[in-house]
Amino acid sequence: MKKLFTFLPLFLAIYSYGQAIATEDFNQYTLGDLGTDTTGSIPGQGGHYIKNGSTADYQIIEKAVNDKALYLTTGNSYTSVPNMWVDPPVLNSNARVIKKAITTNAASNNNVILGSIDFFTGSANGKGELMFYLLEDQSGVVNGAQNGIVGISFDYTTKKIKGYGKGTYTWPAVFGQRHIFNTVYPDNTWIHVSFQYDKALGIDKFTTPNEEITISTGVTLGKIPVEMRIVATTNDGNTVQNYVGVDNVNLRFTNNGDLSLGVSEASNTKSDISVYPSPVSDYLHINSKEKIMNVELFDISGKLINVSWKENIVDLRSLKSGNYIISVKNKKETFSRKIIKK
Repeated sequence: MKKLFTFLPLFLAIYSYGQAIATEDFNQYTLGDLGTDTTGSIPGQGGHYIKNGSTADYQIIEKAVNDKALYLTTGNSYTSVPNMWVDPPVLNSNARVIKKAITTNAASNNNVILGSIDFFTGSANGKGELMFYLLEDQSGVVNGAQNGIVGISFDYTTKKIKGYGKGTYTWPAVFGQRHIFNTVYPDNTWIHVSFQYDKALGIDKFTTPNEEITISTGVTLGKIPVEMRIVATTNDGNTVQNYVGVDNVNLRFTNNGDLSLGVSEASNTKSDISVYPSPVSDYLHINSKEKIMNVELFDISGKLINVSWKENIVDLRSLKSGNYIISVKNKKETFSRKIIKK
């Protein structure tokens, strides 16, 4: 009963996790082409539309046993374009674009949208970025206006993460780069990154494994996303094909600023431990700066559930769908969060 009294209050405190918009870990997809039509007219697997290049440039591949991801291959050049942020976009033909409509409407009190994704850095040293961003409705907007809202990217050349937002930092209502993080990431590495946009307060927040920034000045208010987009771009001077990847895509409306996406903070203390994705289908990943000493999983009643884990991966394949509490202990702290098993 001790576990029940310990974890039930925590569960109740973090139960409100908002509205799921999209959850993609690609494990249910068929290996091979994401789609069959590269004109952006016919949806492929999971309702994703692809545009530019060939179907071979959008591949579902097993990155580990029972763990799939989406990999993109850009063209080896660059074509100047007037604007990629509109819909339909005016695109550099060497870019690879994936689009999916957002059909979930936020509840009246859910003013915050949270997004997270895993980027695979690849090995090419070309010019361009792997981007994940949201767009607002373009209807009635003057041709050429930029309709991006918030996003995050990995730069092939600098190997750094960038935050994107819409605001008055350059000229009114323009979507563009808001922050460049300092960390340089190695080739062929998976990076978990997140963004947040609060349409009521005008706040953008960007988080990487090592850094975090909140921007609360000059952010445009009231924007509503209608589409999410993943784009592998090329920039002026690019001469190589850039091979990159994405996994664990999550979007959620909520009424708070928790960037753990479905695993809300029970306190205001920032932890060195994080878990993702949530909702989860098969494997839960743990980020910890210190060595992980123990992992425990509890159901809502406080009952301890037997799970297997190795290093930073917890095997949840046999777990029934539902809400659970994960407890992770390292040398410095014990971290507890709610997770959702699909």
